[in-house]
Amino acid sequence: MNMKQTILNKAPIYWDINWSLPGGQDRYQLLKGSEYNVIHLSNDQLEVSFRSNFDPSTSGIRLPLSVDLRYILRSGASGFYCYAIYDRPPACRAFDLAQTRMVFKLRRENFHYMAITDEKQRIMPMPEDLLPDRSKQLIVPESRLLINPINPDLKGEVDDKYLNSIDNKVGGVHGWISSGPIIGFWVTFPSQEFRNGGPTKQNLSPHWSSLPCSVECGSASGRLFVQDRFVSGSLIPAKYAYVGLSAARTEGSWQTESKDYQFWVQTDSNGNFTIRNVIPGVYGLQGWVSGFIGFQGTRNHIVRFRQYGLWDRYTDIHPEFDQAFTIAISDPKKDWFFAHVDRRGADKYLPTTWTIKFNLNSVTSGTYKMRLATASATRSDLEVYVNNMDTEHLVFQVMNLGTDNTVCRHGTHGLYRLFNIDIPSSLLIEGDNSMFLNQARGGDALCGILYDYIRLEAPATLERP
Repeated sequence: MNMKQTILNKAPIYWDINWSLPGGQDRYQLLKGSEYNVIHLSNDQLEVSFRSNFDPSTSGIRLPLSVDLRYILRSGASGFYCYAIYDRPPACRAFDLAQTRMVFKLRRENFHYMAITDEKQRIMPMPEDLLPDRSKQLIVPESRLLINPINPDLKGEVDDKYLNSIDNKVGGVHGWISSGPIIGFWVTFPSQEFRNGGPTKQNLSPHWSSLPCSVECGSASGRLFVQDRFVSGSLIPAKYAYVGLSAARTEGSWQTESKDYQFWVQTDSNGNFTIRNVIPGVYGLQGWVSGFIGFQGTRNHIVRFRQYGLWDRYTDIHPEFDQAFTIAISDPKKDWFFAHVDRRGADKYLPTTWTIKFNLNSVTSGTYKMRLATASATRSDLEVYVNNMDTEHLVFQVMNLGTDNTVCRHGTHGLYRLFNIDIPSSLLIEGDNSMFLNQARGGDALCGILYDYIRLEAPATLERP
């Protein structure tokens, strides 16, 4: 089968890069090799190189990188392996690399069905469906309401490329299926250590490089336990948790680490783990357990694919008064909106205040600890008050929190954050109490916070005999 004629479009495969000089404008550039070499040739395998070397003597603004594009074909294998080596020569000027991609352009007349995960699969619209006469732009430029699509079955659906984002940890394979001839084009990942942000980083499209362990590699083994006295008095084996090695060594910082490799595995049912093929270096050992607070503790969610505009339903559910949740009475599955967003007003979006009501049989003298974990935040000003909304009862404030865009991107999480808040016992009373979560920023349809976990802990006391 001729792949180019049957599967791929014109200019079917190319690499590009998005870069800029400090303070300069963004530049998109195709990457091409000016030198061709055979790296390896045998009866079983062929590896070829297309390289372009940076010449500092050339005038004008040029990408200060030498680029080596590699392709590997193996006998009897229907696929091929591809990666790139980027080398910044010494004394080159600094620059910012936003992203780099390898692009496959499939034949549009053949490939209409996309499969990302077991849940995210669908017939896709055609490129023309995104034009003004066939679709309408919604609140963000990438979101298009299909009003007159080529396939009439798609009318009324919303297309947004960010709906196709997936976590690194589940992005092992995805692709397209052709309706005729019946073939698939699949992207697979042999390993994940080259991807920045760790296992919970969401990626829109695949990255295409990996590092074969040609140097002397090491390993790390151990067993992970969880200690949470509110769940058990004993250590709890952290089954099916994620454990990783990252150059970022402070809590949670692996989520934004982008310069070095990260090595992650899942523990078994007893919390045992072994991380293999680790490049020599100095790493921090980090981990997170689903269902427990801390870095990182986002829950596993089963979501319906493509529910566009859910954030705006908050106003429909709470048209006049904000959400009030009563501990031990309210149902979190029904009475807790998924995102703390602004309310839609007549001419602008208005700040909102959520109330958590709880009862204390007694108040222990000392300092209470509030654990507030967020799964995502976008342009939010969060204030936390206890029992009254005035300066004396303000216990926490953070401004301009987050840039995750999870609300409009339909994600279940962004960067995980854990805030530990001290609350003097003098602010609490025996009987009914209220905690106020104030989303103080207004005028923004898409600002919001996704709370992951909220807990109030009493001061530790000595057990009486």
